[in-house]
Amino acid sequence: MKTQSIKQGLLITALILLAGPVLAVEKSAALDWNQRLELSTPVSGVVSQVLVKAGQRVKKNQTLIKLDHRGFNAQLKKAKAILSRGRENYTEAKLELERADELFERTAISVHDRQLVKIEYTKAQAELFEAEAGLTQARLDLEYSVIRSPLEAMVVQVYAHDQQTVVNRFQANPLLVIADVNHMLARTAVNVSELREVKAGAEVKVKVGSQVFTGKVSSVGMEPKDDEQGGLYLLEVTFNPEGKLFRKGQAATIILP
Repeated sequence: MKTQSIKQGLLITALILLAGPVLAVEKSAALDWNQRLELSTPVSGVVSQVLVKAGQRVKKNQTLIKLDHRGFNAQLKKAKAILSRGRENYTEAKLELERADELFERTAISVHDRQLVKIEYTKAQAELFEAEAGLTQARLDLEYSVIRSPLEAMVVQVYAHDQQTVVNRFQANPLLVIADVNHMLARTAVNVSELREVKAGAEVKVKVGSQVFTGKVSSVGMEPKDDEQGGLYLLEVTFNPEGKLFRKGQAATIILP
């Protein structure tokens, strides 16, 4: 009896070993940018320098495109002069109002005369505020004349060229496109039964060619992407390509647990 139990135990162990581990589910996927940004500027001008090309990696805050700065510098200089004059006028108007208040207290001037002085003071104050706003705008326009990368990225498209006139009065047209270089998406479609086993934030593997990366499920579809495909749902996985150069649309595999 004991011998038979031992044989049965060995048989079960052998079957488990032969069966091996539960196979993971591999789903064909396509790569996409995790973050794609169209960069432009709210100001109009003439492009003086395009410093990058498509396919180039750029650092955060790296200068990508410059507009001719001469007009912006002139506007800044003008705004500073207007502000200087506005401060002088405001200081003088304030002193006049203080003198008028003293005279009014001694009944040396009428209510009407005091009111006229106060109106001039209010006008000078408003002109000072307007001059301060003008200087702020001039500084912003000069800053916006240089387009910098907001993140470490890959340049995807460049639409601008040297000496191009940029008119953004009503709508800012993109001058170049960049994509986050440290994060990519792998996107696939799964059925409901496969979807039940995957939760947002879960770690899964992404295979691109012979390279395997660890990613996290960033999006789990709640509606079928195409009714004609029998209720398949989009699944997106974010991963770090670890410095490898991949392109949008490149084939990949998501390995589900």
